[in-house]
Amino acid sequence: GGAKVAVTKGPVSWAISISWTGLPRGVYRVEYAADLSAPDWQPLPDFANIAVTSGELTILDRSIPVGAPQRYYRARYGP
Repeated sequence: GGAKVAVTKGPVSWAISISWTGLPRGVYRVEYAADLSAPDWQPLPDFANIAVTSGELTILDRSIPVGAPQRYYRARYGP
């Protein structure tokens, strides 16, 4: 299976949840940017060093203001 994505809209912000199966014995760092070519991706608060424990990882970003431009995410894997 691939990644699962869910998007919800609240009165003042959007929320996005992303789940994926992680590689064992690794740590993920989730970053975001408004443009795929941006040189300065920002770490997603609270999701900087996610250790794989049960195989599936889930992040939740509730900080997207309504009316904001698109947001892209990437997960970086390290030992």
